[in-house]
Amino acid sequence: MKGKTPSEKAIDEAIEEQFKSSPAFVAWFLERTKIKVRGAKYRWSRSNHPWGKAPLIQTDPKTGLHEKANREGETDILVVFECVDGSRFAVHIENKVASPFTDLQPEMYAARAAHWIGSSKHGNYTKFKTALVAPVSFYERWEQDARKFDVFVPYEELAPYVPLVGEALSSSRAAE
Repeated sequence: MKGKTPSEKAIDEAIEEQFKSSPAFVAWFLERTKIKVRGAKYRWSRSNHPWGKAPLIQTDPKTGLHEKANREGETDILVVFECVDGSRFAVHIENKVASPFTDLQPEMYAARAAHWIGSSKHGNYTKFKTALVAPVSFYERWEQDARKFDVFVPYEELAPYVPLVGEALSSSRAAE
């Protein structure tokens, strides 16, 4: 498999496994989210791309009017943490190796996360952040949309915790 870039799905699963098995990774990642919590612990996650409809409010650039539409989409990795007071918060993670964002993909992350607050199917969280994990080169290329996520975690910093991310970086650099 040398030279072949690991799939985003395989990377999603590898990242989720770190949340499940490594308290050091959880602490490091939570520090990156800038959510002010003490004693938060991993509670629950999914990397099977939870899918669903969520309302998205858009502003028509011509009229300035707000339009509400239900759009379907997925979250690559959904991780829920529990604080010492019992409250829960989630991080909705979009993982990008190279392919560009789809239409309104960054906006839908926040809309979907807000729509799923309190959902038992999605971990009963009450607060959330959206995060993009990707190579720095991806962020720079698609910066306008990448900045719509609350947090950016570069592959270059994630690789020591998730070896498959390092493989993806090596493969993508070799392809350039």
